[in-house]
Amino acid sequence: MTRQILNYSVFLLIVLSFEAKSQCTPQSFTEPGFHPNPDLFDCVIKGQPFNSVIYFQNFDTISGITVEWMRFDSIEGVPCGLSYTLNDPDLTYNSGESGCLLLTGTTNADTGKYSFRPCVTVKVSILPNPISCDNSTILPPMPDTTINYYVRVKDASASCLPTSFFHNKSGCTVSNNPLYSGVKHYSEDQILSISPNPFHEFSEVTFSLEKSSRLKLGVYNLVGQRILSKYFEGVAGANKVKIGRENLTNGMYLFRLESGSFGLSKLLVIE
Repeated sequence: MTRQILNYSVFLLIVLSFEAKSQCTPQSFTEPGFHPNPDLFDCVIKGQPFNSVIYFQNFDTISGITVEWMRFDSIEGVPCGLSYTLNDPDLTYNSGESGCLLLTGTTNADTGKYSFRPCVTVKVSILPNPISCDNSTILPPMPDTTINYYVRVKDASASCLPTSFFHNKSGCTVSNNPLYSGVKHYSEDQILSISPNPFHEFSEVTFSLEKSSRLKLGVYNLVGQRILSKYFEGVAGANKVKIGRENLTNGMYLFRLESGSFGLSKLLVIE
């Protein structure tokens, strides 16, 4: 019995130690964005385990528009082999809320500077529906909500040079979005594409899923009103759906593919 208790205690200590290393504690800042300065963030040593924290604070306003909340969908450009964990399991941060991101793993990526670019869905006060990361620049006056940050990779024997000494390298994408979960290379058009676009009568929507999911396909006008919607049983891998103009007039619309609380959007043009 004593041996069993001892073994259990050792196991519990190991689990608690692992959990402590897999979490981070937010800090408050006077300015929104990511901290510390990229040149002060630890260099990733090629081929060696890495574990370091990036802190951030959500915006209160963007160009005078109130930000209600922001959700992380994916992070592009991370050196391949690294992954991240956020302190909030819902991946969502309210206006002005602080958070932190634990970046861990081992990479054999080329030495250099990687543009670490979070892709977020944002809910702002003037629009009824959230704006996803891939269409944040097409709904005026909503500005671009992606934020740039740099992660440096170096050889074990090299110095950790400032970001100004490096040329940008292409990394991988780490995602918490069920529409394209996992760590992998992808382009936006491989996840969701519409062709032809613009179109007159019919177009074809192509998208990829990691696993079978029930999806909602919707068409919205540019003030966020849903005009058309249908449900679709998506399969793992490539999916294709044919869409028609129905009774829509010529103009710009937003096509949205949704799975639970997550979604991807594309600008749709009918002519």
